[in-house]
Amino acid sequence: MDEQALKMFENERLRPRAIAHLIHSCMAPRISDTAAFRWKYFNFDERLIQFRASKNCKLCSQFIQERFVPIFLRYREWVRQFEGGDEYLFPTSILQSSGSVKRKLPHATDKSVRKWLAEVRDSTTLHGEKIQMLPSHSYRHTMAMRYLSTEMGKLENVAMVLGDEVTTIQKHYSELIPNDAQRIAFEQAHALSWVISSEGTAQPEWLKRRRGSNPARAYRGSGMNGGFKSKSGVDVGGFEPPASWLQTRYSSN
Repeated sequence: MDEQALKMFENERLRPRAIAHLIHSCMAPRISDTAAFRWKYFNFDERLIQFRASKNCKLCSQFIQERFVPIFLRYREWVRQFEGGDEYLFPTSILQSSGSVKRKLPHATDKSVRKWLAEVRDSTTLHGEKIQMLPSHSYRHTMAMRYLSTEMGKLENVAMVLGDEVTTIQKHYSELIPNDAQRIAFEQAHALSWVISSEGTAQPEWLKRRRGSNPARAYRGSGMNGGFKSKSGVDVGGFEPPASWLQTRYSSN
């Protein structure tokens, strides 16, 4: 969806949609925080975004992809021509009035941001097919999956980006495919599951041998420091890459 958002950015009417997506692609904030996003959150010299989540006042910190920096800077110059654009990324002045707003806000509403993100999603194709029509909250699931599927990914890293407690990340954003510990439990409960015949080898056909390596060796010392092995993380309702792609990729390594 990043590439689709970059294309949309070249159309001035669609720029807020593109920027809303890029913010969510970088750090997946809650929708209410995105709607009120301010330029003071950005440190372009350090390539860093930092703000406190309105829900729990947790500090959210994330680096900006280098390729997005020029886009954000171009957008800042563009939106400053609108009232409030020097403070907010999505000032009310860039929105079309619906005539049904109960109270005047200086920035976009949650409803507007959800609509923008849905437009980016619905105009994106992946390998020639439309991506899943998942809600905007799935950005947070995708962000957690991407971090936890790396060798260095830890719950603490995800919590710092999303502005959640580690226990919240563990409960809601890190569902796992069967991991090494579960594999060991399975092997111990089914002792012959790793035993295969020697047919087709230089060994006698009657000789049974174990298939692959000992999973206990791979598991030793892993998963005990709040992190997960890269082969264990899966996407939880996220946009891209899909879980099937992730499992295929890592199972071939």
